[in-house]
Amino acid sequence: MKLESIPIGKMPGRQVIIYNKRTPAIEKKTTYWFKVWEIAPPTNTDKHVWRVEFRAGQKELKDKYNLRSFNVAFRAKTPASGTVFNAQPNA
Repeated sequence: MKLESIPIGKMPGRQVIIYNKRTPAIEKKTTYWFKVWEIAPPTNTDKHVWRVEFRAGQKELKDKYNLRSFNVAFRAKTPASGTVFNAQPNA
């Protein structure tokens, strides 16, 4: 038994998912990623690439945080960081 992914939470609300990118890269035949990840050859099963995704559904963003576009998200104020994103959108 191999661990492939760990979801925490539930969509369409909020969710964090941690998953192994190795299997999708092989299944989709995008093995060029293994060179980027410095895992050669792709058959090397000792190394893995884990991805962490933070997901939020449309209703979650719109109703709870009043975020309706990326431009609004870039300017949205939060207590921790000042803005949701540190970068300013291009005008």
